[in-house]
Amino acid sequence: MKILNRYINELLEKSTPEAPIWNIEKIRSGAKPSWNYIDGCMIKAILELYGITKEEKYLAFADHFIDYFVNEDGSIKSYDPEEYNIDNVNAGKTLFDLYKLTNKEKYRKAIDVIYSQVINQPRTKEGNFWHKKIYPNQIWLDGLYMGQPFYMQYEVEYNECKNCMDSYKQFLNVHKLLRDEKTGLYYHAYDSSREMYWCDKETGAALCVKEIFWLQRSVQDGVVSTVAALVGMIPEGLYLLTSVALVTSIIRLLQRKTLVHEMACIETLARVDTLCVDKTGTITENKMIVDDVHLL
Repeated sequence: MKILNRYINELLEKSTPEAPIWNIEKIRSGAKPSWNYIDGCMIKAILELYGITKEEKYLAFADHFIDYFVNEDGSIKSYDPEEYNIDNVNAGKTLFDLYKLTNKEKYRKAIDVIYSQVINQPRTKEGNFWHKKIYPNQIWLDGLYMGQPFYMQYEVEYNECKNCMDSYKQFLNVHKLLRDEKTGLYYHAYDSSREMYWCDKETGAALCVKEIFWLQRSVQDGVVSTVAALVGMIPEGLYLLTSVALVTSIIRLLQRKTLVHEMACIETLARVDTLCVDKTGTITENKMIVDDVHLL
């Protein structure tokens, strides 16, 4: 317990809302502080520690951290409900406890702000929340963790459980759509529209997982089959294929007990959000140069 306490104390001492030490990648990248599920998970854990130990330092830290983001009118810095990103709902779980413990009215207002996203979140034809507005028609398994606890707690505490059954039905849909009956394992994502290149066009589930667990093929055959499918999707599939290849390489290095100190290429790829390509998949710059002109 002494080691654990020392570790937790060090986290608190070295962390601020602007630079939480548990999210060191954000600090190193120079990114501005933002409302996110990583911080939300940590602050929720710290509030749980307060509930167990009753040590005021835990409550004081959690209150200071969340107070930095929540304005007096309930709006939240860097958070836009109309982005409809279900990940951003997760940190809202901290507001229920903080409102009860501090009686700060702005926390109660912030709860309603986040609920406004939940209640208007776009849905698949089956009735489940889209994972994000930028990922239309997609259900992600972790979306249940990100959104449903806040949704259910709000319904129980502030809405007379009017929509509790809706939350329950979304779990039932995930069990029906993302669970493989043979193995009992779950696919990570489902595309209701069947338009994404990574999904099975019949079930909407992810390709490689289907090959290995559903069709009972070997890992090697499943990967080869998936690669063949992705190659035919150039240029879109090329970057996914590259990412998978890099991750597979890291796993092999770990199996050989090789310490990977820094993989700059993988870290860089993980941070890319826009790529400019031509129809062959070649990575290009976001500009065009006139090489020659032919008059007709």
